[in-house]
Amino acid sequence: MATDLMTGPRLREMRRRRGWTQRHLAAELGVDVSAVRNWERGRRPVSAAMAKLIRFTFNTKAQEAHHGA
Repeated sequence: MATDLMTGPRLREMRRRRGWTQRHLAAELGVDVSAVRNWERGRRPVSAAMAKLIRFTFNTKAQEAHHGA
């Protein structure tokens, strides 16, 4: 389970590194911006399923940028 842990600061770091707003990330994930805000502020935990989707989203977008897609 520790390998699937997604903390608010980690999520914020991943998002900012890509230059995304909370609104942009929320749209990518199909959630309301308040969900992203609550995760980043530590008000709500990120579920294991959502953590997996977040990682997939960031990895996919990074691969697309790297390969010019």
